[in-house]
Amino acid sequence: EEVGIPYATVAGRGFLERPEVRDLLNALAAISDPTDDVALFGLLRSPAVGFSDPELHRIRMAGGFAPGQLWAALRQDASPRAQRATALIESLHTEAGRVTVAELLKHFLDKTHYRAGLMTIGEGRAARNVAKLLDDAVRSGLVGVGEFLEYVANLRDMGSREGEARTDSEGAVQIMSVH
Repeated sequence: EEVGIPYATVAGRGFLERPEVRDLLNALAAISDPTDDVALFGLLRSPAVGFSDPELHRIRMAGGFAPGQLWAALRQDASPRAQRATALIESLHTEAGRVTVAELLKHFLDKTHYRAGLMTIGEGRAARNVAKLLDDAVRSGLVGVGEFLEYVANLRDMGSREGEARTDSEGAVQIMSVH
């Protein structure tokens, strides 16, 4: 990677463990249930929203809320970023369960420009992984976010190690790590 040699991992770390895939799964969980602090923290820290840990700590402590109430603290925060994040989550939350998971994910990607952000920082493989997750959501045909997340969790629990999205480069070195 450092010297620009194209490569494709066959199993390695695994598709479901990639940061961009975890970001999107957290986003789906937080959109479906904004009171899920873990998923909401994951969404807010992701490049899609971009809060830093100190900012999230400030919001959380300023709200004076108990654990499980980050959503309430975020909604009371007057900063422009918090207001944009709240509006994003609220608008997509109304769609959850009414449109397919694939449509919900696409709306999230479009509203946050997540894919474009990955491409601007030279993360072509990450953008392809995002496209692969979107394709998986389309193929599932599921409407319930919970059902889709349960499907993904079952894959993870079974130890399924799906490879990352393939690189477009011909002549790429194939790497398989076993550990």
